[in-house]
Amino acid sequence: MPMKRSTSPARDVERDCKRSRSDDVVVCLPQSCGQRHDLPCNIEDEQCGRIKVRSNLHRWQAFSNKLRSLEHVLVSPAPAKWFASSLTGIAEDAHACCPGCMMPVENSHDAVARRSIFVQSCQRSFTTLSEAVRNASEFETILLDDGIYVEQDSIVLEKEGVTIRAKHSDPTETRNVHIVSHTVEKHCFVVRAKGCVVFGLDVLHMSCHEEAHTHAKNQEQAASTTRHSVAESPMSKTSPRGCFSIEASNGCVDSCTITSVSGYGVMVWADAQPTVRGCVIQHCAQAAIICGGTSSGSFQDNTLLFNKSFGFVVVDEAQGTFQNNSVLKTAKCGVLCAGQSRAIFRANEIADGSQGGMWIRNSSEVQIIKNMIRNNAKAGLQVGDESNPRVENNTVENGKNGGVVIHGKARGLFIGNFLSGHAQAGVGVMDLASPVLIGNTLEANTAGGAILAGKSNSVWHNNTVKGNAVVGIGLKEDAVAQIGGGAIEDNDGHGLLLQSNCRLRLQDAVVSGNARAEIICAGTSGLSASGCWLHAAAGARAGTVGLQCTEEASAECERSSIRGHASGNVVLQDAAEASLKGCSVAESAWAGVLLQGSSRVVLRGNRITANGTGLLAMESACWAAERNTISDSRSYGVLAAGASRGVLARNNCSGNGHRGLLLKGCAEAAVLHNRFSWNGGEGVALEEGCKARLEGNCAFENAGHAVFVCGRAELHASANVLASSKTALAVRVEGECSGALAGNVVDGFDQDEASGAQLSFTDNELASQAELKRRVLEALELGLVGPSAPCGHVAVMVGGTVCLGASVADL
Repeated sequence: MPMKRSTSPARDVERDCKRSRSDDVVVCLPQSCGQRHDLPCNIEDEQCGRIKVRSNLHRWQAFSNKLRSLEHVLVSPAPAKWFASSLTGIAEDAHACCPGCMMPVENSHDAVARRSIFVQSCQRSFTTLSEAVRNASEFETILLDDGIYVEQDSIVLEKEGVTIRAKHSDPTETRNVHIVSHTVEKHCFVVRAKGCVVFGLDVLHMSCHEEAHTHAKNQEQAASTTRHSVAESPMSKTSPRGCFSIEASNGCVDSCTITSVSGYGVMVWADAQPTVRGCVIQHCAQAAIICGGTSSGSFQDNTLLFNKSFGFVVVDEAQGTFQNNSVLKTAKCGVLCAGQSRAIFRANEIADGSQGGMWIRNSSEVQIIKNMIRNNAKAGLQVGDESNPRVENNTVENGKNGGVVIHGKARGLFIGNFLSGHAQAGVGVMDLASPVLIGNTLEANTAGGAILAGKSNSVWHNNTVKGNAVVGIGLKEDAVAQIGGGAIEDNDGHGLLLQSNCRLRLQDAVVSGNARAEIICAGTSGLSASGCWLHAAAGARAGTVGLQCTEEASAECERSSIRGHASGNVVLQDAAEASLKGCSVAESAWAGVLLQGSSRVVLRGNRITANGTGLLAMESACWAAERNTISDSRSYGVLAAGASRGVLARNNCSGNGHRGLLLKGCAEAAVLHNRFSWNGGEGVALEEGCKARLEGNCAFENAGHAVFVCGRAELHASANVLASSKTALAVRVEGECSGALAGNVVDGFDQDEASGAQLSFTDNELASQAELKRRVLEALELGLVGPSAPCGHVAVMVGGTVCLGASVADL
């Protein structure tokens, strides 16, 4: 015969509890109802749902996760065996129950009796921990037996040195003293006195009222719509709910598990100097730990995970040391530092966040040292506003976005960090940011090692940027940067890419082995480089370039080595301009210096050797070469074609595989005080419709003629020493060429008048081989030709025309 149901809900629960198996307990599920009754479990409806949980399982973790899924829950005190490591054995039916009702029942007739808390100093027992603490004396220790303690009021530590701890707690084992707080708009623990300690507890802070739950949701929505709400508000304006509020004390929270499903985990106020260590702070609706005011705490060896907001928040003028913590799987940034905070973050792990790893903003000047920041959905480290952090020896890797982003007017010193494996650039600098980066490694990032943009002004010293896709360092917009020392190498793209109106000063840096170009300047960008190595990798693929300037970009390069690039060591295109001084430009299969479009170059005191062609000028390019050694080219020393115009003054064009100088097309050049010797063909050759003025040059011991003129070329030559070779005369003239040779020293002249040549030959000295040799040696010894020739007034480009009478300094 079925048992008749009692009309009293309290008796029904008590009866069902007595009927439960000896190894089970009964848990009542919450729903909504009206009246409140007298029993501790607050049963308020006609029926009560039941969940049976195996009592021989003791882990709180699985149970607390279940509590969160139930949302509005109230638990009465019961022994620790009530909790389960997994909620296996969940029983059958769950019926309607009152709001906030969840009653565990032990297999005894006194299942719902409250556990007493004994206070030694007053020799009394209390039914709540808040009462026990109010009646404790200074420096008293309150020991809690294993079990569950439900609190409806804040536990306020106002007496110095009071300690609350689990009687049998071991920080390496599961915590078996559970504090469940249902304070509404209050903290669970409030620490106001010095020397207070809370040790080895499991603290769950939650709201059991619908209005509080709604308030928490509204707060979360407001926080999501107001991006900077926490950072821009003083500590006093933040939500008051949380597990711990530490106010103006040096209290200690040690080896606790802290869960706040409706607020913060730990809040540190005013000038408090607490210690929080060895704690697990999880599933908090707001930040796990927030520090404000002028507080300065110590936070060590904590684990913060699955929090719905930030992990650590440091605002106002708070300081403190955060060391050896793990901040995992936060819904927002793992760490937020704002205001004028000056905290120290050392040796923490900040990983797997749904947003960024760390966010430093406002005027914060924190120190971030030896942390592991990895696998975050946004920037590993974001530095904004006017913040000025010191970021040293951190590893920031495998982010789903960028590594370090510096923006606003932020500054900061970044030393010895390793940034790798990000889906975007390893470092991004933008807006008006002005950081200093020293000794960092940016490696294997998907969208470049670093991108510098906006009107940023950054300083880089001895950094290594290698193995990144797209570009090593890219500059754009109005960015300004100084890069000194270090290496930008082996990137799968360009080493340095300058775009828009950016400016870069590059000094004593190695930019080598990059897959496409070592440096590209585009737009109206400007480069100033000195003491740099721009070397292609061994066996570099075709298409690599050392320094390339396009559009209206400009470059100045001094005392640098540019070597081994298949498509040109220096390439100028469009209306780009460049100057090279004291550089070594060598071993390009195509050209040492290649000019296209209307580009312009000035070459002074360089060694341009062992290239396909030393200097190759095409189209309408303009060039001026002074005191260079242009030698050992496989083809030509200098080849000027198209409508190019140039000045070749006091250079040594020797040992080239074919001709020392070749002008063709409509090219024009002033050739002054140069040495042409030991070339595999003619010293100087003019073809087609080119024009040249030769003055004060020495051409000798070439395999071909000293000067060869053909086609419709126009030559005006004076004061040159031109010697024949064993197989060719000093001067050979063919075709319909024109001009004059006057005042030269030659040992032979041959003009094919039948071809229509009209080159006049007057006032020249025909000298013997011996006399020519003497004249050549004299010119070399006196430094009248080649790079050692004295400065003076030579031909320059004026309005696109080669003219005499201006100084080389005006080139």
